[in-house]
Amino acid sequence: MSYDCIIIGAGPAGLMAGNFLKGVHALVLEGEEKPAQKLLLSGGGQCNFTHDGPIEGFYDKFGDRGRCTKSPLWIYKCRCHGLYDQSWGAPHVREDGKVFPKSMDAWDVFRALRKGLESNEISFLQTKRLSILIKLTKAIKLSHQEDDI
Repeated sequence: MSYDCIIIGAGPAGLMAGNFLKGVHALVLEGEEKPAQKLLLSGGGQCNFTHDGPIEGFYDKFGDRGRCTKSPLWIYKCRCHGLYDQSWGAPHVREDGKVFPKSMDAWDVFRALRKGLESNEISFLQTKRLSILIKLTKAIKLSHQEDDI
């Protein structure tokens, strides 16, 4: 099987990356028995997935590299708001600015991210950990134990 993009890991970053891809033949690989374990534990199982404060103040937290974070964080904030508006319902925002899914259940965030993969037609494969990564001329061959992916 050939893919335009392979995302290694179905944690929050891998799942979000898959949600950002549209019109790309892609695969998300996960080597753990249960994907997104940290996401499901975040916020005490309630998943505070973003902050509602002004994004400009967040750049300062990166020091000299703050200007490099502007574009990715702005894109994330806009797309993340779109995800929870469509899939998770209106968010619950605490007084401290932490944003949670309306249900206060991290599983709803995980299910919405998996649903996003499906709607983008991104393949998901839960497999053994990768053991071989070989760069070929214009492609990369991924293997685990005896099988090629």
